[in-house]
Amino acid sequence: MGKASKVVVSLALAATVLTSATACSLLPGAPAADSSPTPTADGTGAASKKALADYVESERAQIAKILAQYPALYNDVAIDGAVEESTGDGDLPEGTHSVITYTYTYGTERDWSVTGAELDEQIPRLDGACTRSIIPTMHTNGVEGSIAAVFVYGDVTADAQWTHTCVE
Repeated sequence: MGKASKVVVSLALAATVLTSATACSLLPGAPAADSSPTPTADGTGAASKKALADYVESERAQIAKILAQYPALYNDVAIDGAVEESTGDGDLPEGTHSVITYTYTYGTERDWSVTGAELDEQIPRLDGACTRSIIPTMHTNGVEGSIAAVFVYGDVTADAQWTHTCVE
């Protein structure tokens, strides 16, 4: 992948994360911005699960915009959420986490030795989007407990070739 492609991937990644992360700053019916998360809540309560589901739906509403913005880059974008229990042997620390997963599928086969390295360079941007936008917005909208965002990239030949997880 040439320098021009690398710039397109970097810009697309940054714009995509910011488009989805800023689209739902405060959902209708969500708690006021000065609400603080319950530090001891584990995210398994009904209100927190509903807040997570609502947040995921608001993020999904951005998928058509993302695909239209980058028609030649992504074949598919999926956004899912779940409350997950972790033993700590993967990317999530031990405990219960409200997890939002952003899955991007490139429309063409990629050279993952190159694309993976380029995506690795974007980890600070992903982490910044998590700490400045995604996680605080999820808390503001009523998601309690530990929150994680998972970014998954694949292509038309393979689902998950590169992943990154940020946890508050």
